[in-house]
Amino acid sequence: MAVRLTRRRLALLGLLGVSLALGGCSSFAGFVADTWPTWAGGMPKDVPPRPGAPGYEEFIAHQRLDAAAGGAAAPGAAPVGTPGTTGTTPAATAAPPPNSAVGRAAPQ
Repeated sequence: MAVRLTRRRLALLGLLGVSLALGGCSSFAGFVADTWPTWAGGMPKDVPPRPGAPGYEEFIAHQRLDAAAGGAAAPGAAPVGTPGTTGTTPAATAAPPPNSAVGRAAPQ
């Protein structure tokens, strides 16, 4: 009975080791990451291709043509720095962060 339990534990430890080794392998991890379903937290279907992937060169060429033609990166995208976007705002218009220590008396 004890021998059987020890063999099961060794088999489980071996399986765990192989699983961890495969998870750390970049080619296997990349395959799993690329095929993970969207509903389980995977990447959406409209994500641009990775460098070296099929279709990447075509995607970059299309982006360069859009930039050369003066088109926006995405249809209906607002220019950087306009209110309501995640662009940067000029430093002159940005208010400094409030300093809560100014105007307070030191505790005694």
